[in-house]
Amino acid sequence: LSSEDLHHLSRYGPVEDMWKERCKSFCKITGACTCYVFGGKEASRGDFSNVARVLADFLEDNGVLDLVSSDVATAFMMLRRVQQQRKLELQKAMKQHLNDIIPSKEAEKISTRVGISKYFKGNICQVASKNEGINSARSYEALVSEYELPEGNSHSIAEDTEDSFYSTVTARDENFHSSFEVNNSPLFQSDRFYFVGGTNKFPITHLNPPKLLSADTEFDCYAIEEGARFSRHALAIYTWFLYVYMNPVSGPCKLSCMRCSHFDESCCWSGNSFESTYDESGTRLPTILNKRQIIGETCCRLHESALLKHAGLDRSDLIYAQFESGLKETPYCIIVDHKWKSVVVAIRGTLSLEDCVVDVLLDPKPLDELGDRWGFDGTGEYCHSGVIHCVEWIQKDLERHGLLEYLLGHMHPSYTLRFTGHSLGAGCAAILSLMYRQTYPSLRCICISPPCGLMTWKSATCCKEFVTSFVLDSDMVPRLSVENMEHLRDEILELIARLKVPKFEVARSFFSDKFDDIQKDISNSNDEMLHPKDAIPHDSDFVLQLEEFEKVQRQRKIHRGIDPVHLYPCGQIIHLVKTEEIKSIKNSLLKCLSCGLSNAGCQYSPKWSTNDEFNEIIISSTMWSDHFPNRVCDVLETLASYFGTGTTSRS
Repeated sequence: LSSEDLHHLSRYGPVEDMWKERCKSFCKITGACTCYVFGGKEASRGDFSNVARVLADFLEDNGVLDLVSSDVATAFMMLRRVQQQRKLELQKAMKQHLNDIIPSKEAEKISTRVGISKYFKGNICQVASKNEGINSARSYEALVSEYELPEGNSHSIAEDTEDSFYSTVTARDENFHSSFEVNNSPLFQSDRFYFVGGTNKFPITHLNPPKLLSADTEFDCYAIEEGARFSRHALAIYTWFLYVYMNPVSGPCKLSCMRCSHFDESCCWSGNSFESTYDESGTRLPTILNKRQIIGETCCRLHESALLKHAGLDRSDLIYAQFESGLKETPYCIIVDHKWKSVVVAIRGTLSLEDCVVDVLLDPKPLDELGDRWGFDGTGEYCHSGVIHCVEWIQKDLERHGLLEYLLGHMHPSYTLRFTGHSLGAGCAAILSLMYRQTYPSLRCICISPPCGLMTWKSATCCKEFVTSFVLDSDMVPRLSVENMEHLRDEILELIARLKVPKFEVARSFFSDKFDDIQKDISNSNDEMLHPKDAIPHDSDFVLQLEEFEKVQRQRKIHRGIDPVHLYPCGQIIHLVKTEEIKSIKNSLLKCLSCGLSNAGCQYSPKWSTNDEFNEIIISSTMWSDHFPNRVCDVLETLASYFGTGTTSRS
């Protein structure tokens, strides 16, 4: 080894080892404190080398930064205000163009913020396609033959009408790149752009057609209806953990009553409709169908009872369930949905500590070999290695019991195979759909809150024909990547350098201002608190420290010698955007009791999004709770009712 390599090892190695030990200790302590209800017995034996390296690089400053926790907290408060200003600036710019885009009477109708929301709920969300007489039979293939899937920065269905409204403003600056996904109106959406604090000006570069889903467009209705239906299955595989969380008072009683109603059945397997090794046609049944085994069930059968209760399914609809969770095992189930004529594979997302260990296997893994084996183009493509780790185990388990082949080849040959999952399970479902697409051409995949760092661009976009993803408002996970975290870190440090008022003033304004008041003077208020980017005092100690920090980070990346691989969420993406918040005593009380995590009174509108839009972490009180599967499911079912489909798993 060269002297430089030895220096590299001696300097970075101990720091990475320290982070590995911290991660292992965290898993051990958390598992013991939770009595291993959420796993943890195997977690400390996992591979933490990836996350240790990322943390060591992310926080490496070579001792040049002089920061305390209050500095970081103040910067986060300021970032929230800056993001709010970006949204309001876009709204202001958009209103300047509305008079030229829509009739004057309509412009008067939407002249207020509330009017905009009502207008879009009542009119634009119901812009009719000029293609009449769409086949009422809800066949996805038939709908695809009528319409193009949304590609790039436009929605082809919305372009069918000459009355299309313009909904996207993109502002850019050559010196800085950041982004903001507007969360209060589907009218406004931005790509990477630069906000100039202190001048509040930015160039308008182009306007794009709207991407709102229409209640009068069959393709859009089908997408919402399908999402509402199968998000319930993705929710169900979380079993009693989430059921009790959603129903803390009545949940345990309902599960106990459900268990008592089946007290005569074995705890290790459910009722059996197959009493021989062969079916009536003489075809040999898979061994698993002789027992309909449920693996990893509790003695009280809480998992199965909660799964059926969640999804509103009959006991005979559950064909197979695997509830064991470990570093290799991934919980999933196989369900027959007769109403949608589908065989559904629902995969659980992150719940146990072992799942968290899989999540932090961050190094992308090539898809070349997997593509060659399963017949899809994986040349030069990459995927999250933790997802591949889970997918390989699930595929072997599916192959072992042979249920899919029998169900779709003999029992229900006219049924469609559907993969669905939430979070980590959504990533697994997407990769499995790529693998099984050649065998089952009509296959569909529904991803609920998929992870951001899932696939490289080609793989993420080429599956739009059969993969649909749903993201709720400011959900952090579809935006959580190493690149976005580095961008957040750099923006936080920059805001600290730009502050020109005491930290107390920022905290006071953050907690005392109300949203309605902020709309009027947030620009002036931010100008008073921040130096313009081009007027930061370069002689300050922190600015000099920040310049040294940037040099350290650049050198670190050069020493690593690893080319960054950009990963994206998969498929065609529907973003469920918060458009209005109804204020009432009840909603305010719920928000207060939940410390702002509740979405009571919030109304959402769906819009098509591109795979590269989720490129900034949005600071919001609901950035974590928007990821919960029950919340996404409830919003989709409400939208399905609004769109007139009225179809959920409960119906």
